Amino acid sequence: YRPVAYYVAILYFCVSDLCTVDPMYQFSLQWFTNLFTQGCRKSEPSDDFEERLQTLKDFFTYFLYTNVCRCLFEKDKLLFSFAMTAKILSGRNMLDSSEWRFLITGKAPVARVGDGVANPAPEWVDVRMWSESCSMSGLEAFKGFDEDFKTHITEWREYYDCLEPHTMTLPGRWDTCLNSFQKLGVLRCLRSDKVPE
Repeated sequence: YRPVAYYVAILYFCVSDLCTVDPMYQFSLQWFTNLFTQGCRKSEPSDDFEERLQTLKDFFTYFLYTNVCRCLFEKDKLLFSFAMTAKILSGRNMLDSSEWRFLITGKAPVARVGDGVANPAPEWVDVRMWSESCSMSGLEAFKGFDEDFKTHITEWREYYDCLEPHTMTLPGRWDTCLNSFQKLGVLRCLRSDKVPE
């Protein structure tokens, strides 16, 4: 049951971190342990051990989420969902820490602010957008983004002007080579109004 214990510990620290969002969000270890015990009892039993482990993880994730959301203000529920997702991905080593840092701060560990690549469209790409795009290009998954941006400037303008850019296909190779989390980085650069704070 160690994989379940590890997974549940990740979820506990996600819940315990909520006090940084609002001091009212305090959840004790005893409350969490009782909730986990209830979750174990209520989850679907299985004779297959691996299936049982996955069922415990899946059921408890949902059970915890619904119980915690009852205590949260509406404005904080999306943040909690995102934090849970990020912690789970991080626990599975599926979240690059540099990409995470960029999404949160807009800065990459190795900042490439310009590197001689001039802003290709200063009439609609402001200084912050271009600076973050160049910084993002310093990340492994985004190598060449700033140069490719210039090549597909018309398509990027359509992305920028779109009311729902998160539903659009990214120009060039970016739609196929980036995962959903990485696409949030692009959204942060070009349409930060669509990324909740």
